Amino acid sequence: MCSGLVLRKRVLQLVVVIVAIAAHSAFAEEAEEINVAGVSMAATLLGSISFIMTLFYFTNWPDPDIKQYSWEIISSTISIFCAVLGFSCFNDLMEAYVIDRYHLDPFQTWVADILHMLFWFTCLQGLLAYFSGAITMDFDLIKDNKEELEEELEGRELNMKCYATLMAHLTGFASINAWGQMQQLPTFRETPLMAMGAVPLAWLGQLTLQRITAWIRERVCMGDDGEKDPFEEMWDDETEEAENDVMGLTISFMTVNAWRYCIIGCLPNNEGKEKPPACRPDDFYHHSDYEKALLWGSAFIFTMCVFTMHYTIPAVFKRSFLPGIPAKLAQRIVWVLATGVSMCFSWCTFYGVQMCLASFGLFKGEDELLSVVLALLCSMGVFACMIPLDWLADQDWTDDRCDEGIRATMDAFALLVGFAWEQCFDESVDSLAQSTQGWRYLNPHSAKFLLSTFCAGLLVPAWKWYMLPFIMKKGWRFDPIGCPRDLQTVFEIMRDEEKEETEKAEAEGKKNEEDSECHTVLRRLHTKHIGGTPGYVPHKIPNDALHDSRNISDDPAQMRRLIIDLQVALNRAENERDNAQNMVAYQMEEMLANMKKLNLTVTRIP
Repeated sequence: MCSGLVLRKRVLQLVVVIVAIAAHSAFAEEAEEINVAGVSMAATLLGSISFIMTLFYFTNWPDPDIKQYSWEIISSTISIFCAVLGFSCFNDLMEAYVIDRYHLDPFQTWVADILHMLFWFTCLQGLLAYFSGAITMDFDLIKDNKEELEEELEGRELNMKCYATLMAHLTGFASINAWGQMQQLPTFRETPLMAMGAVPLAWLGQLTLQRITAWIRERVCMGDDGEKDPFEEMWDDETEEAENDVMGLTISFMTVNAWRYCIIGCLPNNEGKEKPPACRPDDFYHHSDYEKALLWGSAFIFTMCVFTMHYTIPAVFKRSFLPGIPAKLAQRIVWVLATGVSMCFSWCTFYGVQMCLASFGLFKGEDELLSVVLALLCSMGVFACMIPLDWLADQDWTDDRCDEGIRATMDAFALLVGFAWEQCFDESVDSLAQSTQGWRYLNPHSAKFLLSTFCAGLLVPAWKWYMLPFIMKKGWRFDPIGCPRDLQTVFEIMRDEEKEETEKAEAEGKKNEEDSECHTVLRRLHTKHIGGTPGYVPHKIPNDALHDSRNISDDPAQMRRLIIDLQVALNRAENERDNAQNMVAYQMEEMLANMKKLNLTVTRIP
């Protein structure tokens, strides 16, 4: 009893001490100042964890389409993030050691940025030519070895998907910086109309570069033999797609920048930020409701344009609607514009959310915290919109063209998430680099270069080795078969499935050729010996009837008996085929049910 009273007394004393400490901390005269950098770092950590956990939910969603778009969002975010980091660190070095060091004026700065963009554009062409095998592989040596050719093409396709996407985004942001600097020249920044006039000039400049490189690729690919091998076709297709992304990024950013100039009354810089001398410092935090409504309304209009263009524009142009322009070039121009409109939606939505958050007044002077909250809100909004849009695309009353327009809108959402997290981590890297100011062996420029190299070196190999193969092979379809941790097993299953489909297609093609030959012989005999227009001839004929039909006499009665026998044999074969198909379908259903039960049993094993 005594020991219990002593224990309760000690507990009561401890509670009193804790309350006293808390009261002293709450009512202390000199409160500890809040560390802004610590708050930003904590927000970045919480935002990243929230985003990653959200990805886990959506990459394991029951609907395979949601899984697909979730993985594509991850891939797009990583590629944009790495590309921006790579361009940003090199551009920072160029500004520090070239532009600022030699005090270049605006026009000279634009020329330097154009040369910087041309450097990355040339790297894009050279790297894709190398990794595609167009200039390194001798197609004549392996064209007769089908397995080796398929294996080589598969490896090259993975390299192209990785480096084409990465270099397209890197070159795209270099192009944004170069042509955006032209938009900042005194001639174009006077009025919103003049700023918008810089957009067609940038479009013509990029189009000229595209035509020059297309001519060079055509000369290289055709060469001495006058035809393109699969490696050269891969180089041409992937490079065209990368160049389209570069142009889409450029014209979309410049268009939205000029439109924001028209809305807010000042031209944002070539990074899209409202900073002096063009904009006043406090204007960013005091936008009116009218300005927000205009920007959000623009995003809605661009969304409708994305849907309409993909709903109405044919996938392949049979003829050009522009006089004097080939159909292929006209098709490329139209789809570049469609890509640009899709990216305009992403930029408008991004800056619209940013404008609303900045007006709350909670993030004044805390750019890192604002960028984290902005990225998190954009990500959550995109994931929330994916579910109803995918449901709408899955409905029977929406046709194929309507579904294509809806899914194109969902692709634009993926770009929005990539832009948002790119801005977030770019701000974080800048803040960390600026913290090295005054260090003895490290300055902000070299620190930014080292941080960017570290992040890209950590992300790009993992993205290429583990994520891209999973996305290209549509690995989300194989959850009941293999665990996502066992990627090698998943890829082996997908490879075996592709091989079986290929063999089945070849066998079906050979069978169709034999059936077509039988069909021709029977029709010829039917017409010759019975006379008149041939009546109904079965679509499928047994192969064993072909040999007998070649050794018969010209007796019409014998021919009629043969035709009747063939038709009876055909009906019997079709019945057997239908029974076999039903049996296979039943066995497949049983196998899938057993696999699901096995998967549930395995998941319950501790």
